[in-house]
Amino acid sequence: MVTFSGNVTVTGMPQSQVVTGTGCVGSGGTCDPNGTVSVSGSIVTVPLTNIADVQVINVQINGVNGASNEPAVNVNIPMGFLTGDVNGNRVVNSTDVALTKSQVGHAVGAGNFREDVNANGTITATDVTIVKSDVGHALSNACQLHVLIAYADIGGPPTTLHDQIAAETGVVAVDYFDAFNGTPTLAQLQQYQIVFAFSNNGWNNATAMGDVLADYEDGGGIVAVSTFAWDNRGPWLLAGRWITGGYGSYNSTSQTNFTSNTANITMPSHPLMAGVTNLTALYRNGVTLVSGATSVADWTDGPPAVAFKANSGHTAVSINAYLGSNPMNFSGQWGKLIVNEGRWLLNCSGDMSTSDK
Repeated sequence: MVTFSGNVTVTGMPQSQVVTGTGCVGSGGTCDPNGTVSVSGSIVTVPLTNIADVQVINVQINGVNGASNEPAVNVNIPMGFLTGDVNGNRVVNSTDVALTKSQVGHAVGAGNFREDVNANGTITATDVTIVKSDVGHALSNACQLHVLIAYADIGGPPTTLHDQIAAETGVVAVDYFDAFNGTPTLAQLQQYQIVFAFSNNGWNNATAMGDVLADYEDGGGIVAVSTFAWDNRGPWLLAGRWITGGYGSYNSTSQTNFTSNTANITMPSHPLMAGVTNLTALYRNGVTLVSGATSVADWTDGPPAVAFKANSGHTAVSINAYLGSNPMNFSGQWGKLIVNEGRWLLNCSGDMSTSDK
C-alpha cells in the first residue's frame, strides 16, 4: 500500500510490475500480466505474490497522475522482505525471538502484527519456531538507486557520465530530463533517489528549477549540481530556493578556469571518495565556498572541485566541473562520485566500494 500526498489515478499498462527481485504482481500464486492495482483517493494498493524471502525488490507503479494538467509518471518503490524480522531492523536475531515469545497468546493488533509471522491471525509457538529458524538471515543495506540527470544543454545528453553512473553497483536506472526545454515537477523528481542537475545553456526556468530541487531535497531526495550552475555570465546560472535558501556549496562567479586540471582529493577517506582516485576536467569556474560548506577535493589552481553542505537536516553535493558531452572534456570517476553521494546519504553500506569498477 502506497500513500501519496493527494488523490491519484493510475493509467499505465501494466499498472504495476516488479522490476527487480523475485516475485510478481498478482495473488494466490498467480501473476497478473496487467499488474492491476486498487486506488482509493491517495492510496494505491499493489497485490504481490510469489515473493521470495530475504531480498529487496523494486515495485514500479506506472502512469501515476495527481492532476489533469501534469504528465503521468512512473513511481518506483523499494521494499524488503525478511521473514522473522519482527522489529524491522533488517536482521533476524535473538531479539526477534524474544519479542515473538512475549506476544504468544496475545490478540493480534497494530502493535504486534509482525509477531504473527505466519499471518494466520494468532501468535503461537509456531511463530516462535519460524523466527528461530530464520535467525542469522539479514537484508543487505545495499540500495536500489534510480538516478535522474537533468541537463540544460542543447548539444544533447551527457552520455559518458550516464554510462559511468549506470555501471555502478546498485544503480538500476539512469534517465534524462531536458531542463533546457522544460522544468521537472516534484512528482517527477520523486521517482528517483538521486537527481544530478547541470547547465551548459540556459535553464528553461532557472527559478522554477532551483525551487523544485529545493523541494525535492527537503523531502529527502539526494541532489548534486554541477557547472555551469554558478556561472553568472548568462542564463545557465541556477536560481530559486536551491540558491537563495543555502542549499549549494559555492558562491556564483564570472571567473572561468578553462584549462585541464586534476583535482587534489583532500579527504580521500570521506564516503564521497570511496573508490575515487582521479577527477579531471577542463571546463571549471573560479568559485569559492559559501559559509558552512566543506570541500573534499580542490583543483590545483585554487577553486574547490567537490564540496557538500548541509541545510535543514539534508545535504547536497556541488561539483565544479562541466560533465556534459558538448564537448566532453573530463575523465576520472565522476559517475562513481555522484552515486557515492546517494550511498552515503541513504546509508547504502552494502554498495560502498573501495575499488574502481
